[in-house]
Amino acid sequence: MSDLSIFSFYIAHNIQVGVMGAINTNNKNLLEICIKMKTNGRTCGCLICNRNNGKCVKEINNDEIDMDPRFTHDVIGYNFRTMEFQAALGICQLKNVKKIIKQEMIM
Repeated sequence: MSDLSIFSFYIAHNIQVGVMGAINTNNKNLLEICIKMKTNGRTCGCLICNRNNGKCVKEINNDEIDMDPRFTHDVIGYNFRTMEFQAALGICQLKNVKKIIKQEMIM
C-alpha cells in the first residue's frame, strides 16, 4: 500500500521503549536514504563495515582525491542510535503484542 511504513515506540504509546521508532520498506533506494539520514548523512551506507576485509567498496578514489566514505557526508543527516536495552524492551513487548492490543481496546 505504500513505499514506507513507520512505527513510533515513544513512552506514551502502546508499545513503549523510550525514544525509538522503526521504518519498514522493501525499496532498496529508500532503505539506503534512511540509513544515510540515520548516520549523519555519511556516504558509506554499509550495515556492517567491511574495511577490515580490504578496501571499502564505496571508497572514492581518483588521482586527486582519496576520501574515506565513513567521514564523508553528502546529505544532511541525524545521529539516531538505538541502545541495546531499548531494543531488548521492544522485542519483549512485541512477543506480547496481541495481549497489549487487546488491553488497549478494553480501555
